[in-house]
Amino acid sequence: MAYSEELCEQAVTEFQKAWDSLGDRTLSTYRFWGSHELDLAQAQDGLVVAGLAKVYHAAKKSIRFINQLGVRCSLVIIDEAHQAIAQTYKLVLDALVVPYEKTALLGLTAIKI
Repeated sequence: MAYSEELCEQAVTEFQKAWDSLGDRTLSTYRFWGSHELDLAQAQDGLVVAGLAKVYHAAKKSIRFINQLGVRCSLVIIDEAHQAIAQTYKLVLDALVVPYEKTALLGLTAIKI
């Protein structure tokens, strides 16, 4: 997950490059930000790259959505993790990770040296 469309698209592009070199099977990539929609019935396996705001709004609209997404996740990665302290983003992360003991959370952030 990321907070901007640019970061979401960058995540898709870079993941696909890495998976093409290192992956051991075909893997679907799903986009869920901006005008992209996600049909959870179709997302049985693969990578979901999502905008934090879009997930938050979908969760507010339907708690069932966030529950279904959480059940399907084994790893939640948040780019620019320092943004995760915002109450809205914390709510999304807690809903996707806390109820599921086997779901891991990885926060990424860049620092200037």
